[in-house]
Amino acid sequence: MDKDKARELLKMAAAHYPLSQPAGSVSLNETQRAEMARCQMAEPLPLAQANLDQPFVYSRQYGVFYVPARYHQIAMTLLLAFQQGLASGEDVAAAMKLPYPEGTADRWLEETPGTAFKSSVGSRIQVGHIRKLSLEERRYFVGAQSVFD
Repeated sequence: MDKDKARELLKMAAAHYPLSQPAGSVSLNETQRAEMARCQMAEPLPLAQANLDQPFVYSRQYGVFYVPARYHQIAMTLLLAFQQGLASGEDVAAAMKLPYPEGTADRWLEETPGTAFKSSVGSRIQVGHIRKLSLEERRYFVGAQSVFD
């Protein structure tokens, strides 16, 4: 079965088995959007609408953010900052005493349920932990590599 057919089947299944917390259920404020623009992150899309062949960062809370080459760690760090109530990736790195962006991106990926990304370098989607994905997320990220399991 080709990728397009598989994605279409996943979208149909998603209509019958939605996420427990729909992607995009957490709204972004203008300050966060400005910081996202600085980090070159696109507005989030629901998982069912995203093209997972492009580089992206996925958060169950927000959805899929497309990112340009070499920006996935910066995007993950910014999402960690949002979780911590901070304004920027640099702020969260300083507060947590972690290297920016490598250490902060790893912390977000390891500790946040429902996370995934695809870099511009790798051909496979990577997830923090397979066991922390919902059933629907597992369907979309079938064949993904777990970073921490």
